[in-house]
Amino acid sequence: MFISPLKGIKHIAKKEIREEIVEAGKDTFCKWIQLLSDKDIKELSKEKLNRELEQIKDLLLIAYSADETRKIMQNNEMQITLKFLQSESLEKRLNGIGEIKRLVERAENLPESDNENFLLDWILRNHILEIILHENTHSEIIKRASPIFAFLARKNVVNTNMLDTLWKCQQDKDENTVLAIYEAIKAMIEFLSSESSRFVYERINRTFLGKLDDKLLTFMRDFTISILSSSAMKAVSYTHLTLPTICSV
Repeated sequence: MFISPLKGIKHIAKKEIREEIVEAGKDTFCKWIQLLSDKDIKELSKEKLNRELEQIKDLLLIAYSADETRKIMQNNEMQITLKFLQSESLEKRLNGIGEIKRLVERAENLPESDNENFLLDWILRNHILEIILHENTHSEIIKRASPIFAFLARKNVVNTNMLDTLWKCQQDKDENTVLAIYEAIKAMIEFLSSESSRFVYERINRTFLGKLDDKLLTFMRDFTISILSSSAMKAVSYTHLTLPTICSV
């Protein structure tokens, strides 16, 4: 690719010249990411992308420290991930979800506040939740995004607006999508505030008034059991949570 010819600059004696060339290569790579079309994304294989990322990483290490290189590469990779998420290709969108899921799991296994906060800021700033829950979303996307929803809940940024968007996403959708929505909400239960928990119960009650099916009953049962065993129960009355739902049935 276009980075390969630049790898020989490490043999250039003058540091200033090396740094100028590396900076130009970095800027060129960033522009390449920005200009990637959906057609380009669809045709971009994982192997080809990994080769390109390795080449730019090797180039950056000529002029940047390992930590600086890591941060630049992280930003580049997340911009590519965003492109994948916005693709019309289900395969690429699933790849994007998988990459964010990997970053979430890494942040949870190696808790570093800077990394977690950087990831959280990126998710919120780029409206990742809205992209995931696009009107043409797929049940598999929502299913694989459950750890992302749980991460947002753990970071205390899930509010009733987010839950409303998630709940509405099941309207007029197939059974797999409905079940995926229920599973995504259950993945957040441990971290939901009392206000958010009440909001979910209100949505369950409203849905009961219009229809009653096994999926919703099972979700209500599982949600209640999880709430009773979670820390959220400390702030929410058992009577408040259960009696309205039972009476609605």
